[in-house]
Amino acid sequence: MTMKVVILDDDAFLLVNVKDAFRINAPDCEVTTLRMPHAYPENLPEEADIFFVDNRMGELKGPEVIRQLRVKYPEAQIVMWSSQLDEKTRREGLEAGADRVEDKRMSSSQIVELATKLLWT
Repeated sequence: MTMKVVILDDDAFLLVNVKDAFRINAPDCEVTTLRMPHAYPENLPEEADIFFVDNRMGELKGPEVIRQLRVKYPEAQIVMWSSQLDEKTRREGLEAGADRVEDKRMSSSQIVELATKLLWT
């Protein structure tokens, strides 16, 4: 089974690193990276199993994006991440429909590990 992963972030370096980590550690995954806010929403794939959504992407706010994703992809796992994770950010993400809220400073291999854990266990 191919896992379809979508990463929405404004950090081009992070997008490249995470995509490479999936290619190396989880080659059965199909990874779409969208540099926000430029590529959203017109470049979203038709189907997705899991989304990683940055909390702040220019004018776009993670919780706003999550609400929209939850409507279009009701069965997908959604992980919001933030480099400034506090209780308010965590609450906002969960209230918007995120399944998890994580610290964005995790390594690329930890992101792959989390995605596979959420979808294959």
